[in-house]
Amino acid sequence: MPGVIVHLIVGERVFSQSEWLVRSRDGYGAFLLGCVLVDVNHFSKAKRRTTHFLVPEQGRNAFEKSCSQFIAALDTVLLHPWQECSTVERAFVAGYLCHLATDGAWRAHMQSTMHKLGLESKSDLPVPPSVLSTAQSYACGLLFCDYEEVRAVLQTAEIPKVFSHVKRKWLRRMWREVQPYALNAQRRFAYVEMLAQHGLAEDAVAALRDEQKRHWKAALAFLDESSGVEPFLAAATIRSTAVLGELAALSDLSSTAGCS
Repeated sequence: MPGVIVHLIVGERVFSQSEWLVRSRDGYGAFLLGCVLVDVNHFSKAKRRTTHFLVPEQGRNAFEKSCSQFIAALDTVLLHPWQECSTVERAFVAGYLCHLATDGAWRAHMQSTMHKLGLESKSDLPVPPSVLSTAQSYACGLLFCDYEEVRAVLQTAEIPKVFSHVKRKWLRRMWREVQPYALNAQRRFAYVEMLAQHGLAEDAVAALRDEQKRHWKAALAFLDESSGVEPFLAAATIRSTAVLGELAALSDLSSTAGCS
């Protein structure tokens, strides 16, 4: 699934195309945090099916249905009704939904790419999946419209207390751990540095760094050969903007702008 940087760049694009969010820039930082923190299951006792609104019985369709599951569950997962949420709270909720939509777009994109290349599993990739994932995040990080603004709002953004299904202390813990990485998205080894800062053994860090060095050029070349990252970013932006329109409609907010 897409990493922190990928979710941030999709969030940047989606926010600017959603009129009801742009109307007040006060929620920009909260929106971007919502785009990132859904993966709190990796940093807490929360289960992925809970954080990502997955219904196991739906199998491969679970990620396609996660957005509708989230919207349908708003009455139970919000601490107070959507209509009573503040601008910042609504922005955070919208960012959360944007993350789910991006995950769905990512899954569809990867399945399509694997099919076009005639690959049956990640083990068939010409470079290690971990290096390819890092290279994808790096390539996406170079496409921010205004990365300095994103960095600035993330440095001061607060996580609102709005959800009942995940504890805010878990969200805060995750943000403390990934913030340095998010604020240095355009550095090649930022991800490895984050792992080192949070206790990964020195020999494991060295192995990851060496793996990246050996396969980096091949990973970037593979991305170029398989159409790059822009087609996915465009698809994720369109899908996310559409589902945010459904969220806005719950309280008759302004409709979303068209996608370019």
